[in-house]
Amino acid sequence: MVQKLPYDLFLKSFELAPRVAVDLWIKNENGGVLYTKRDVEPYKGFWHLPGSFLLKGETVVECVKRLAQEELGLEINGNNFR
Repeated sequence: MVQKLPYDLFLKSFELAPRVAVDLWIKNENGGVLYTKRDVEPYKGFWHLPGSFLLKGETVVECVKRLAQEELGLEINGNNFR
């Protein structure tokens, strides 16, 4: 089961082990890249690639699909992306 840590444990986890980050690089047919504005600290209001940390029990593919849904409202079908 995939689950998020309470915030205090999430911060503590950086001291205990490396964390895997996944960012989405989405290009349109003209080569433009999709950026979003952060709505949380740190760097609230800055442009960034949509991304998150891999959750315990989650594969990278599952993380990509979760990010697309949570951050962009997009549903990704299949696993054929790079």
